Amino acid sequence: MESENRKEPWFNNTFKKRCSNLEVNSSNCRAYCDIMKYPLFLMRIVGLFHRKNDKWYYKAYTLSVIVILWLSFVRLFSLFEFWYGGSEVLSAKLVYKIVFILWCFVTVTSGTIFFINQEKHSRENQLIHEFSYYLDKYSNKKIKILKRKILFYFLIGIFASGFNSINGIISLFGPDYFYEAFYSFLAPFHKVTWSRQNIPYKILNNILLSYYSFIWMITMCYYLAHCEIILFIIKSFNHEFRELVNNHILVSQKTINESVYEVEDNFDELRKKHLKICKITQQMNKCYQEFVGFTLIIYVTIVLMFLYIMTDWNGNCIQGIMAILYPFWVVSGLIIIILTVIFGARVQEHSSNILEDLLQINVAEFTNSLCFKINIMINKLTHGVPYLTAFGIININKEFILTVRY
Repeated sequence: MESENRKEPWFNNTFKKRCSNLEVNSSNCRAYCDIMKYPLFLMRIVGLFHRKNDKWYYKAYTLSVIVILWLSFVRLFSLFEFWYGGSEVLSAKLVYKIVFILWCFVTVTSGTIFFINQEKHSRENQLIHEFSYYLDKYSNKKIKILKRKILFYFLIGIFASGFNSINGIISLFGPDYFYEAFYSFLAPFHKVTWSRQNIPYKILNNILLSYYSFIWMITMCYYLAHCEIILFIIKSFNHEFRELVNNHILVSQKTINESVYEVEDNFDELRKKHLKICKITQQMNKCYQEFVGFTLIIYVTIVLMFLYIMTDWNGNCIQGIMAILYPFWVVSGLIIIILTVIFGARVQEHSSNILEDLLQINVAEFTNSLCFKINIMINKLTHGVPYLTAFGIININKEFILTVRY
């Protein structure tokens, strides 16, 4: 017996270590892998997803995509005239160059954040395993509804990415009338005649543009998918909690059919579950706070700049393919901003939804122990509900939406 007791702490420590390094696969993340099967496959193709313990060539591919896109981004600074001894005048063309560079920056930054999340302390793996712990407990019917929602987001993202990529092909391989749309991708040789005639060079840049386009949308779809998953878990918990309050009669008007101690145990179990769900939200915020921050700041800037360009009614900047692309980019930017804020606010709102149910409980009818636990939970919901944030500084909630609006 003594030898078994000595082994127990060692076993616990080893088990915890192994649990923290669990890989995302169908055996230990059944429900999550079923929901995200096709999205994760798509993310692997574009270099947005890898496991920390993957073979070297998987990680090399992901890292290569990030490095190549950063190098591609850096070359875009050659678009500015000061490299050639000229000077820039504030114009729609200059603003478009800035917008193009900002778009590439936010895209490659998002991809880099995802790579770091998957590498640094397996931050994202921990989040996924927390999701799976709860998702595995729900019926297939509920999981299928969640899966359809997430697949819908990714299908919209694929359509938008494909639309942007096809326009890039039309711009670089089509007539001169369309050339202005994506000529920036030929930098640093955009002013040289051969770059417009060199087929391999244009193919290479169209491939890069396709990577940018798909990473642009898929990172946002992945964030929304995780928001949907945490919302699904929170809503399911809220339903379970309300069943305890209403059916197991914590409100004074009805008769208690169970012993007070049994009710207290059930309440305490749900209270602890709520704390765990709060920790999942905190873990999700650690993964995405930089992503949310860069998304909001840069897309607000991009949308305002596009609106400035579109007010140039001389016809210099809104001809041909640009008459389609400018509205498409403005609408895409606005949708991304709105979805980022609304989903963040929904997570906070649903996390504190059960506060009203708690306040209905007549604490005078129960033991001091249960009253104490109820008060702890009320305090947590009033002052300690975790938020999704921008850079860990700005809480994304209804108050934030109202502040931005006014």
